[in-house]
Amino acid sequence: MLNFALSIFLGAFLLFQVQPLIGKYILPWFGGTPAVWSTCMLFFQTLLLGGYAYAHATATMLKPRKQVIVHLSLLAVALSLMAWQWLSWGGPLLPDSSFKPIDSSMPAWRVLSVLGLSVGLPYLILSATGSLVQSWFARANPDKSPYRLYVLSNAGSLLALISYPFLFEPALQLSTQAAAWSLSYALFFAAMLWCGIAVWRSPSPKSASPSQSPSPSQSASPSQSASPSPRFLHPLLWFGLAACGSSLLLAVTNQICQEVAVIPFLWVLPLTIYLLSFIIVFAGDRWYSRRFWGVAFLVATICAVIALFSGFTVNIILQVAVYSALLFSGCMVCHGEMVRLKPGPERLTAFYLLMSAGGAAGGMFVSLGAPFLFVGLWELHVSVWMAWLLFLAVLSVEKSSWLNESGIAALRKVMAALLVVLAGVLYWHVRDETSGVLAASRNFYGTLRVRQMRWDEPQHAAYKLSHGAIVHGFQYASPARKQEPASYYAPGSGIALTIRQMREYRKAKFGDGSLRMAVFGLGVGTLAAFGEPGDYIRFYEINPDVTLLSTADNPYFTYLRGTPARWDVIEGDARIAMEHELARGELQQMDIIAMDAFSSDSIPIHLITREALELYRHHLRPGGVMAIHISNRHLDLRPVIRHLAESLDLGWMIIPCEGDGEGFWSSTWSVVTDNREFLDMPPMKEAATDVEIGLSSQVWTDDFSNLFETLD
Repeated sequence: MLNFALSIFLGAFLLFQVQPLIGKYILPWFGGTPAVWSTCMLFFQTLLLGGYAYAHATATMLKPRKQVIVHLSLLAVALSLMAWQWLSWGGPLLPDSSFKPIDSSMPAWRVLSVLGLSVGLPYLILSATGSLVQSWFARANPDKSPYRLYVLSNAGSLLALISYPFLFEPALQLSTQAAAWSLSYALFFAAMLWCGIAVWRSPSPKSASPSQSPSPSQSASPSQSASPSPRFLHPLLWFGLAACGSSLLLAVTNQICQEVAVIPFLWVLPLTIYLLSFIIVFAGDRWYSRRFWGVAFLVATICAVIALFSGFTVNIILQVAVYSALLFSGCMVCHGEMVRLKPGPERLTAFYLLMSAGGAAGGMFVSLGAPFLFVGLWELHVSVWMAWLLFLAVLSVEKSSWLNESGIAALRKVMAALLVVLAGVLYWHVRDETSGVLAASRNFYGTLRVRQMRWDEPQHAAYKLSHGAIVHGFQYASPARKQEPASYYAPGSGIALTIRQMREYRKAKFGDGSLRMAVFGLGVGTLAAFGEPGDYIRFYEINPDVTLLSTADNPYFTYLRGTPARWDVIEGDARIAMEHELARGELQQMDIIAMDAFSSDSIPIHLITREALELYRHHLRPGGVMAIHISNRHLDLRPVIRHLAESLDLGWMIIPCEGDGEGFWSSTWSVVTDNREFLDMPPMKEAATDVEIGLSSQVWTDDFSNLFETLD
């Protein structure tokens, strides 16, 4: 028993532990956007489907000893692959820098390719472990129930998810995590070899059939009696309900990551909720009450709709709580109804295959379909509405449901009307988001909208750009004001002051006030308004749709066209582009590096780590400065900046600007440099805040960041 228990537990633990590990590692390569994790989940769900299919085929088509030979051989190949990675990359699982993208084209397919090369085969084998090992246990121990192993599988999965953001992520570097995972995989191979020996030595029991073997998600006490063939609609409902649960998972993850940051905790929380719903509904019929969870889903839907309409005015913790409740209740309904429709043991492999196929389909819808179908994050709307539609469809099909009870036939019409009302409310929100939109786009890197602003006031009329829920800048439409800096770049803002004082500093030192500036994030191009003859501004922009808004034949934003400075727009992630430039010996010799690359209100953490700042210093002239835009509705990044600066023995200051509520908005910029003389210039010292700023618990690095300590 111990050998099978160890294999089940360790396989489930490794299966869920590697997901945030590899996801966090490749996140900076693709701009740190929420779509990176959605694409990772699509990969994992697809391989999970492959694992179920492999286990089903192996258990039904091969004799026990051949199953052992095939599976152990694949495990040996996976271990050999990790050994090759160790030799080639300097460590297992984590590809070296040669795999980083050189531009922003085809990001989703590149994510899938990197994942396939790094963890594809080991993950596929782990996906098949639960059902295959339980099948082996049934053969080796015909007098014992294999279903108790289900508890260990779920315990391993949950422990992996919960422990990663609180134990492994803050304590171990990614390279150490990957090495420990690989060594654990070798231990897993030994446990599987132990199981294989037991199966090899045991006779094949006549009463056991491979197709009756349980899968990792099977109930601990399923019906052992044969059941009649399922209705024609049941397979469709298995598939559809699983797809809805999966799409809810990814849609909710996208929603909350867009407003905070793309970090493992905000990946793990929804995934834990999703897995927990499976555990509860498969644990026994008594845990899923259709009436209770139906009401809970209704309340959560109403709260989520209110949160959608309220937008960024809702506290972020409350937003996470509301969307988590929506996900949990929605998954309980979807998975609970799916389990109620499960067939007898003789058809369970087909049931789990369709369930896995539905999960993969839901992932494809959110990761690949939604960015092409929608110009907003509307997959959440579709997923919620489809979950309600399928819930009511199940109630309608089942004659014994409360929807079909005698005396309340009119309830069908009421529920149908409520479904129509929900569709109308969600459509109203979509219309509200798109009202007055002149241009809209969505791609891997986010959602963009261009609107007119104050068009009834000719002197103040402007075009504004929104990324998600946040306005990223605007430009006045009148010719007389087109080149005026606006929004977060007011004359009194930290970046405007830094540019102005750097000109004065260079004039005093070198007799030449011309500047070289690097800007992370083009936005509407406002910083080009500060350009003067002789200046050079190098914009780094990962989203090609943003670039088109300023460089197309008839662009909405013309700061680039109107500036007297020379400029370039470099496609791709700013940090990766600068790494390539450094490797080629192309030091940019910048006077100012301005970082303003937020995605909606989400923090691109990889741009403000110790390693990142060390990279930027290579591209600064002696005496150059880094200016970092740290305005945020939910997070206080001032301690992070202080700790980063002091860990590198750099000077720093924080410059707040209240704005005027009209053309100039409040903003907070930080300035980091080894040029103490620049920081001591009177205008800089007068503008800097004198509020005491505490230290964060630990300096942020590529291997460590902790957003919880920055919650405002």
